[in-house]
This record gives sequence, C-alpha cells and structure tokens, in this order.
Amino acid sequence: MANIVVLGAGVSGLTTALLLARKGHKVTIIAKHMPGDYDIEYASPWAGANSLPVAKPGSKAQQYETDTWHELEKLATNLPEAGVHLQNNHIYRRAKDADSAVGDWFKELIREDAWFKDVLPNFRVLDKSELPPGIDSGTGFTSVCINTALYLPWLASQCLKLGATL
Repeated sequence: MANIVVLGAGVSGLTTALLLARKGHKVTIIAKHMPGDYDIEYASPWAGANSLPVAKPGSKAQQYETDTWHELEKLATNLPEAGVHLQNNHIYRRAKDADSAVGDWFKELIREDAWFKDVLPNFRVLDKSELPPGIDSGTGFTSVCINTALYLPWLASQCLKLGATL
C-alpha cells in the first residue's frame, strides 16, 4: 500500500486519514494543531457540526451525503464515545427568503418530496400548527450533531490504532 501524508488534523483531515488507514495505507498526519489544542487558528474544535442534506437530487453530492449519513448513524447508535448523537431537526421556510442565497441553500431541506425522505429517519412535513409566526412551511427529520471536543480525539485514537502517525 501507499505511504500517504494528510495535511491537517481537523474533522476533514482526520476523517480522510482514518479512511485511508482502514484501507491499509501507511498514513502520516501533519498539522499545526492537533486534537486537544484550542487555538483560534484551529477551526474544528470551535465549529458546530450538524449534518444536513443540502445536495441537489441526482448529484454526486447526494450519493456522498447518503453514504455519510449511514456512517454517522452507525457512530451515533453504536459508539457514543465518538461524540456523535442523533437529534431531531425542524427546518423552516419563509416565502420572502425563496430567492435569496439562504433560500437557495435551504431549498432541498424544506421540500415536501425531498430526496432524503427515505434516507433520514422520521422525515415529515410539519403541520401548520407546528410553525412559528412568520414561517410558511417546514420539515422535520432526525439527523446528527457532532461534539467536536469528543469527535476529534476519537478520530485521532482510531487513526493511531490503525498505525497512523500524528
């Protein structure tokens, strides 16, 4: 297998390193900051990490989000020490936002026939009685929230177990 260097020890870098190590590659992770560091330049410990499906139907990103969901769901269900937990979400739509950048980004999240309705658990269209004032419609579904203060060290430990060098 190949010798691979991964630059960065945030969520993306450590996840990449873990996937490569699982395939048998010799992985070395190089980063200015590592899990446990708290520096303004190290974004991952400070970042909120919720997984929401925003890909366009039929895109490569849709497949990526579907595959990612199944992995995150396994972590939340089987490995609580990873810092990933299930949470219920409500996503709201305001008609006045429809033609904005936010409206475009949220477009898939609020569709009544969303592509992910059969992927994420508990998908439903919210009843009008559940909507706050000023909200025109919404959807609800279960997704995950990632506590990066737990998830980063867990990722690093999994990499180390597979022989990666940090």
